[in-house]
Amino acid sequence: MTILEKSRDLTVMELYKLTQDPQTETLKEHIGEVLEVTGYVLREEDDGKRVITLELAEGNPISSNSPTVQKSFAGILALFASVGQNPYPMNLAIYTAPSTKNKDRNFVDIRLVEG
Repeated sequence: MTILEKSRDLTVMELYKLTQDPQTETLKEHIGEVLEVTGYVLREEDDGKRVITLELAEGNPISSNSPTVQKSFAGILALFASVGQNPYPMNLAIYTAPSTKNKDRNFVDIRLVEG
């Protein structure tokens, strides 16, 4: 595992919780919810998969290997950076949308919402 990005310097316990804790949940388990995100880690697993894990104000961290979610999150961070604002805490809504490629599937994504 290689840490590619992180929201701040993390303690060993924080890093463990965001990269290896078996209680980490998936984004799909929280569709329809608004989550208060306080940080993140983007890592690359030994098999080459990229995984983003979101640290929440309350509850277990949430992970996703979805390129769509990772792209959306990077865009949100870039927007905050472009105006010089600290993005944390931020509120993200978890939703599904129909796939344009496969009509029988939906994909999970995130969007920034007001608290």
